[in-house]
Amino acid sequence: MLRELVQVEIVIPSRDLSKDEIEYFIKQEEVASLAADKFVAGEISLQDYCDVLEVCDVDMDEYLDNLENNLRLVMT
Repeated sequence: MLRELVQVEIVIPSRDLSKDEIEYFIKQEEVASLAADKFVAGEISLQDYCDVLEVCDVDMDEYLDNLENNLRLVMT
């Protein structure tokens, strides 16, 4: 369940993308997913996980707000 709470979706714009852009988004998704696995396994800290997401161009304010809301829902 923790994996589902912390995972992030990399949004791919709905427009014509070049091969390089597609590869970039795939790499972002792969890196974010691997980091989530490592965080859930206790191999990296939350700060390290957030740093990886930031490198993947995730809007961290939005992500952390969503994570907080998800955790609240689970705790109630």
